[in-house]
Amino acid sequence: MALTALAFAVSTVLSFLTHLSLPFNTEDIVLNTVPGIYTIVLTYVVISIPFVFSGMCVSLTLTKFPRQVSRLYAADLVGAAIGCIILV
Repeated sequence: MALTALAFAVSTVLSFLTHLSLPFNTEDIVLNTVPGIYTIVLTYVVISIPFVFSGMCVSLTLTKFPRQVSRLYAADLVGAAIGCIILV
């Protein structure tokens, strides 16, 4: 569980930095050129990596503590809600 949480934290930073370093040319994307499609696919892959690790962490937490699933899932939902409110 700790390893997936650490992987989530590290991959979030690395995927953000990788995403910022990708070239983004709107003409390539609008015209559906090979570099444009490559950039979009690579962006989707890079950005999805932290979500995989966070899902693994939440799944491991819920399966490791079956008696506290309700409280753990509620805490997860409350944390997500607070994050949404802070973002706005």
